[in-house]
Amino acid sequence: MIKYILNFFKVSNEEDNFDENGNKIYSGNKNKKTNSRHIVAKILAALLAICLWFYVMNEQNPPIEVKHTVPLEIRNLASNYVVVDYPNTVKVTIKGSRMVIAGMKNSDIKCFVDMNGLHEGTHDVVIQAVVPSNIEFIESSTKTASVSIEPVITKSVPITVQFSGQISKEFSVNKVIPDPANSNIKGARNLVQKVNSLSCLVNVAGKSESFSADVSLSPLDLSGNLVEGLIVSPPSTKVWIELQDTFIRKSVQIKPNLVGQLPLNSVIKSITIEPENIEIKATNENKTIFDSTAIIDTEQINISKISRDAILNVNLKMPEGITSNVNKAVITIRLE
Repeated sequence: MIKYILNFFKVSNEEDNFDENGNKIYSGNKNKKTNSRHIVAKILAALLAICLWFYVMNEQNPPIEVKHTVPLEIRNLASNYVVVDYPNTVKVTIKGSRMVIAGMKNSDIKCFVDMNGLHEGTHDVVIQAVVPSNIEFIESSTKTASVSIEPVITKSVPITVQFSGQISKEFSVNKVIPDPANSNIKGARNLVQKVNSLSCLVNVAGKSESFSADVSLSPLDLSGNLVEGLIVSPPSTKVWIELQDTFIRKSVQIKPNLVGQLPLNSVIKSITIEPENIEIKATNENKTIFDSTAIIDTEQINISKISRDAILNVNLKMPEGITSNVNKAVITIRLE
């Protein structure tokens, strides 16, 4: 636009005041008056064009006011203090052209409170704002913020282990050893004082042998609620879980329980049992029965009905309180 106006003023009525040999012809006063009128007209036209340009730009890209909610930053706080209570955000009103406003982000606006020189307690601190140079800051929703400051403290807290899932029914947890057994928590005094323990969760689902696990730590209060806003150091621990068998076990023989008489002229040549021995188990509550069990009988096998070699799949008779992973045996009877 400016370039166009400059070019506009370079145009002169003297462009025809030369003879055929290129010599300049000077006009009289009449022509000078005419040229003066032309210059005035051009100036007026230029001013009109400038006004029209500003009008169009103002119509197409007018200045507007908008509100933004931006984070409130804490600046220049001493390292041995922490802010525990303050408004996290603040609403601000800014003004600028529609195009500039449309391209803005919340991060382009900075609102903060300067904590330099402040100590423990509650303070009303002036909210300060920084905006881009092409934006006008109008106002914030509040001029000051109430900020509470507490000292930072550190405390050593014991680690407790909790379990998720269900281990194999044949095993129970014998020992739980976290390493380290304690960890430090650091933060605002009132938060640190709420912490009763550092809890970790170990998944024992389906476990049938001792194992270790690296698990993260969570600060909990007396009611078991998580206390947030604290630094845990170290943030995790290695837990050794020692499992023990809940059953007493031993190996015993299987004995075929034969009843009846073989048909006339039939004689048993051999009897084989598969398996010959099985492992039985019981809880300590049934230790007496367990100790007195030396063999496991099969269900009755009536040999009076056997007239030739036979292979029988028979159930085992377990005493009350005794169990085994094997509940049947294959008995092979061969006759002469």
